[in-house]
Amino acid sequence: MAEVSNHPERNSYGETDPLVSFTSNAVLAYDGSGKARGEFGAINGPPINRLPHELFVAVFELYVGADTPVQNLVTLMLVCKLWRNIVEGTPSLWRRISGREGLSAVRKALSIARDVSLEIKYREDSAEMDVKTFFAQINDRVAQWKSLVINLAAASFDSPLAVLRTTAGLKLQTLHLIGRWDREWEVIAAPLRLSGLRSLELNRSPIISAEELLRVIKDSPALEELALHRLVSLKDFVAPGHEGGLGAQSRSTGAHHPAIQLLHLHHLSLLGLPTSFTHFLLSVIRPQTLRSFSLECKIHESPASELFTADLCHFPPALKGSIATAEEFQISSLDDNSWVLCVGNLYIRFEGPSVTPKHVEETLD
Repeated sequence: MAEVSNHPERNSYGETDPLVSFTSNAVLAYDGSGKARGEFGAINGPPINRLPHELFVAVFELYVGADTPVQNLVTLMLVCKLWRNIVEGTPSLWRRISGREGLSAVRKALSIARDVSLEIKYREDSAEMDVKTFFAQINDRVAQWKSLVINLAAASFDSPLAVLRTTAGLKLQTLHLIGRWDREWEVIAAPLRLSGLRSLELNRSPIISAEELLRVIKDSPALEELALHRLVSLKDFVAPGHEGGLGAQSRSTGAHHPAIQLLHLHHLSLLGLPTSFTHFLLSVIRPQTLRSFSLECKIHESPASELFTADLCHFPPALKGSIATAEEFQISSLDDNSWVLCVGNLYIRFEGPSVTPKHVEETLD
């Protein structure tokens, strides 16, 4: 049997134990003496308690979920006094506000979070309170909103969006508005005071006009993720530069609108939008490298004449990142009127009355 080592950082076989070694080094690095004399730390107790509280916070961040953050934090607080002190003394751990938790949990999180940036999530089908009650608790903290993710099935979007229409200087970086798939929402005509977004997802939501949507995109040059899915407000869109301004589709739209530089855009998804808007948007945005690209739209003639025109000649180089790691190339037909092209993280689906193999060739070209 191997002898027990006198060195605490070595195991019974004389080998270095990485966990003990890491703990010893972390403690020594903390104050140079091996004693964790922090605001939350203690010099006695098990070795793990001697770690810097920043390491505890980093681990706690991985444990706390977006759906039940307060419940997760309370669980951590029950472990020991040290953990309780760390959790209660770190406002950033309480930044997640979820409608899935009760009113008391939301109020507790807001009180401890104080002035940190907030991440708001409300999903109606699992919420413990109605949308008006939930947003009544957080509307006065709108200056702290960093992320707003809303998924509604039946309730109106008026309550969560009212504050976005009236508050200037918002610091919102993430906005996801998701509506029920089988409901037609009344379009909200009033503009939203949004700019500087990093992630924007609009899915069957009653978003503003096409002009206002383009303004929000233009005023968010650091945008990293953009997902626009089945927006009813765009159903009558036609590109500018044609007779009647936004009154008819143009197949040469790039020259009629300034380019929108989106050098940080990595993920783009355009599903179920009018072909006229899809073509227009692709003709004016200038992403540098897309790591994923998804496209679904209906065609009446052919992809070459309706979508992949000369106005999109700048776009293919941006797609290299989405196919860089591709291991297979797949073309499949779902039925007589639709087909799908998949290459790595590039996904294109066309639907129409007369989808033919020629259309596949046009898209590949």
